[in-house]
Amino acid sequence: MSAIGFPDLDREATLDPEIKPLPGDIDVTKPPRSIFLTGATGFVAAYILAELIDKTQATIYALVRASNEATGMERIRKNLEHYHLWCPEMAARIKPVAGDLKQPLFGLPQVEFDHLAEEIDVIFHVGSKLSYIAPYHFLKDANVGGTQETLRLATTHRPKPYHFVSSLGILLNYKKLEGGHEEDELDPEKCPEVGYFQTKYVAERVVRMARARGIPVTIHRIGLIVGDSERGYSNADDFVARILIGCIQAGYG
Repeated sequence: MSAIGFPDLDREATLDPEIKPLPGDIDVTKPPRSIFLTGATGFVAAYILAELIDKTQATIYALVRASNEATGMERIRKNLEHYHLWCPEMAARIKPVAGDLKQPLFGLPQVEFDHLAEEIDVIFHVGSKLSYIAPYHFLKDANVGGTQETLRLATTHRPKPYHFVSSLGILLNYKKLEGGHEEDELDPEKCPEVGYFQTKYVAERVVRMARARGIPVTIHRIGLIVGDSERGYSNADDFVARILIGCIQAGYG
């Protein structure tokens, strides 16, 4: 931390030396049998989950904060129902993993983590703790630590492609005409002073460290998601929705 409490973002970005590439090739032409997904009780990952079920034949192992699989399944089902994405046939394709992004090994016993690593063919790390007012260290365990643990899963027992969902928000302080390339290293001094975006910056650095070690990773930076373009459903708890609701409540609607 600096004298004014701003985290040293580059120093925060560390990757466990035990997380390293495994021998063996990945057959990207072979359809995945099992997919690991984080964030399934959120907005974006709910749509990704529905797409994965629609476009693949894979079993989706969905990490969810719950005391057991049944409770986890109920949370996932209610979230999909909220966005009108649920159909009963989905239940046979979704396998809840009761765990927590903030915990080492997601809070799972080592034997369960190892079994999961043996089953999974590809990882989609979408989940994060979202707050635009919470400081970096309040969000770090879930957003940075969770990224490291999903990378650990990607490099346990057999290699797996790894997809990390980041945010375009980390580029807010860049001018449109500055040029550059999306693969360029970012300047920590230009990271917005918002804890959530700071965690995304550090998590990206961690994923890039994994790539430098030879781990197959992809970073997807998404912008502001305001709703379903076909059916209109949106996340009523996000920044834009809260502004609109506030305007209506204040009589400006």
